[in-house]
Amino acid sequence: MIKALAHAYQQNNNSGFGVLWNGGGAIGSRTVDNLAYEELNEFLNIYLRDLGAANNKFITFGGSRGGVTALNLASHPSVTAIRVAFAYSSVPPNEISEYGSYTCTTVPLLLYGSDWSTGFFGSWRKSFIHPSGYGKSDFAGLDGLSSHLKALTGTSNFQEVAANFNTLTSAKINKLVSNRTQIFLEMASHDYIVPSIDQFK
Repeated sequence: MIKALAHAYQQNNNSGFGVLWNGGGAIGSRTVDNLAYEELNEFLNIYLRDLGAANNKFITFGGSRGGVTALNLASHPSVTAIRVAFAYSSVPPNEISEYGSYTCTTVPLLLYGSDWSTGFFGSWRKSFIHPSGYGKSDFAGLDGLSSHLKALTGTSNFQEVAANFNTLTSAKINKLVSNRTQIFLEMASHDYIVPSIDQFK
């Protein structure tokens, strides 16, 4: 990011601002929770006011979890403070609702995705039931996939996740089209978490 800003300044004598955002605060969040984007939008309003940055010249980029974040920054309904002109997204995990069907022993490293989200080792197993305790009563009786979705999005309802949290929802695509956001999507085999089928979709 610093190199890109320096290059823009050297070529055009234009300054810019960079924001490194680890939305959600941890790898387990995958940055798909709506609250993360609502809080980011509040920050961007302060940022624009205090630094005078143009709100229609934003570029987002990232890989893997950062890739889906780059797309969501451009398309999320709660991000109204800025218009993303260009989004560079490398190997983004697009369909959060499908990860339960991708998770299996033939993709062993993907098994940890559920563990990162739920905080429990082996939560990918079909026999897993969330051991709810203090502050976790809303997880009571949920299986591994439901616990995984609940931790990532705030809901365990599969249809709600598919309709509102996947990157390819109609509302998000419509926002990208109406904002005329240019997108560069990179597919690659080096990401051990994001299955190739999800990248193809």
